[in-house]
Amino acid sequence: MLDGEVLRDELTRLEDRRRRRVHEAAERMSAFMARHPEVDVARRSMRAEGIAAARRAAAGEPDAQAALRAAREYEALLAAALSADGLQADALEPVFDCSRCKDTGYTRGALRNLCECVLTRVLARMSQSARLRPECTFNQCDFDRFPEIVSVDGKPYNQRLQMQRLFAYCARWVDDFPDNEKPHLLLSGGVGLGKTFLLHAIAHRIIHEKRVTVLNTSAYHIVAEARKGFDALGSIELYLSAPVLILDDLGTEPLFPGVTAETLFTVLNERQSSGRHTLIATNLSLADLAERYGERLLSRLGRRETFVAVLRGRDVRAR
Repeated sequence: MLDGEVLRDELTRLEDRRRRRVHEAAERMSAFMARHPEVDVARRSMRAEGIAAARRAAAGEPDAQAALRAAREYEALLAAALSADGLQADALEPVFDCSRCKDTGYTRGALRNLCECVLTRVLARMSQSARLRPECTFNQCDFDRFPEIVSVDGKPYNQRLQMQRLFAYCARWVDDFPDNEKPHLLLSGGVGLGKTFLLHAIAHRIIHEKRVTVLNTSAYHIVAEARKGFDALGSIELYLSAPVLILDDLGTEPLFPGVTAETLFTVLNERQSSGRHTLIATNLSLADLAERYGERLLSRLGRRETFVAVLRGRDVRAR
């Protein structure tokens, strides 16, 4: 689902640009005809003969010979005049940025489809509005940054293999989107283990391949808006209705009685009930989450529809 508001804005921008290009072409044509009045006379004659031929055809007496002769005469005079001015054959035509759609935003054919030029701009704006880091994509992940063997609880642990397997799972998750067996992801682990990178990589692919809107926010931001009555964003509905929600840094927001746990529970519960996808990252363990928010909220995080990955290892940003 493309962002409708962004799409309308881009099509309006494109239409405005197309009008400018058509106007510029009309001005070039007017100046050219002023320099070559004989071509202008031939053009007017061609139009008049075309109208006359159409009228004869409507009256049941088709005769297009005069119109064809007038068209050939105009084309010959036009070509000669363009050559005399040192101009190309298409010099008087509008110059459009996209040769496929002629800056209309739609390709012509059996079906009227959005042109790739519009889709590219819309998807780029969707990524920008989601505040996704451009370097966080599946193609740009450097697994060599992750150590092969680290010590976790006094035991050797292959951190690089962990990330390779997790990235592979998440890539398959995007392939299956939106028909995921587990539509919610919860990434738990310390800082610098790649949680945010991975969520942004998923979001980039969802936007560009699935063309679905992603809302990227943090638990801190949602709680801050809840304390203000959601005045700044209008309604909690924004977080409930987004097709895909990234909820980053769960556990770093302040705990306000009657606000924090209740708001987060409402968001997660309503999204799960409506089948919308939610991607969560937290530095806390499941036990820490239960202690912080209570079992009621943890029950929303630990349901069978949620894939939980516990990341272990060394902070790669500190290497």
